[in-house]
Amino acid sequence: MALENLNIVSGTFSTKGNFTGRTSLNKKTFIHGGTMKAKGWDTIDKVKFPFIAVSEIAQVPKTTAKELVNDDGTIVMEYIPVLGTDGQPMFDLRETTVAVFANKQEAIQAHIAESSLNNEINEAIAYAQKNYKLDDAKLAKLVADSAF
Repeated sequence: MALENLNIVSGTFSTKGNFTGRTSLNKKTFIHGGTMKAKGWDTIDKVKFPFIAVSEIAQVPKTTAKELVNDDGTIVMEYIPVLGTDGQPMFDLRETTVAVFANKQEAIQAHIAESSLNNEINEAIAYAQKNYKLDDAKLAKLVADSAF
């Protein structure tokens, strides 16, 4: 699915440590706690608003919460998959963040690096073919061994 750049202006942490970010247009996105923690943002007072989130619509299992009481009396939640009439798990769609950046400039630099990578690889392959006189079989192997 298509990626979208979001300007996150507010949000909250859940009891599980995950974060729900909101844009000024009240669009919300789920951000895994580990993604926030990697930026040093593990509590709301450490989060530097606004920040940029790159998100996509992700398919997530539909669950229902069931309260369980442990032997010591503590209550824990168990999340049980919701099954459809065919007996198969059901799914919901959720806006999910795949990357966060402290500011616009950091996001722009990351996008430029990502976008220019394939171009640089293609230029390097063309250079190698010309200067190292690679035949079609060697060139095909070089291209197959690259990650694109």
